[in-house]
Amino acid sequence: MADMELTGAEIVVRCLRDEGVKHIFGYPGGAVLNIYDEIYKQKDFEHILVRHEQAAVFMAEAWARMTRKPAVAMVTAGPGFTNALSGIANARLSNAPVVLIAGCVGLESAEKLDLQDMSQLPVIAPMVKKGWVCPMAERIPEFHNYRPTAIVAANRAVTPPTIATQFWVTGTSEYNTCERVIR
Repeated sequence: MADMELTGAEIVVRCLRDEGVKHIFGYPGGAVLNIYDEIYKQKDFEHILVRHEQAAVFMAEAWARMTRKPAVAMVTAGPGFTNALSGIANARLSNAPVVLIAGCVGLESAEKLDLQDMSQLPVIAPMVKKGWVCPMAERIPEFHNYRPTAIVAANRAVTPPTIATQFWVTGTSEYNTCERVIR
């Protein structure tokens, strides 16, 4: 079999599909646009567009509570991320199995006060069972393989986890988790 080249965004979408995700609730923004491009190319799951990031997480939480299955919300970096925090805190308190995917600025822009630059993991860590920062496209499958604490575990857990994963997104493909092509 020939080597297949995939972008980080393609890998994210494939991982979601492989986990059996049927719906993603989200609001597009610059830091996650590459993932959205891939979402719109596939037919395995539906994206439900909201008008505010907070609504995405509250809708994911409601879906998770009603169906008793994990739900996914996706938001952009900075203010998109902070707008999602109330919903994440609520999901944690209600033991709803919600997975938040948040974009963030790229490695070359981190800590330089760029637009939407903030250290997101320390902010959300007290509200989630597990939080990850995925700095390189090559590591997305590794994060996907943390299934015991991700979507699969949420299906089995007595107290379902609320989980956050953020992907570094930048303008240059060398550092862009979702644009970089890997083999």
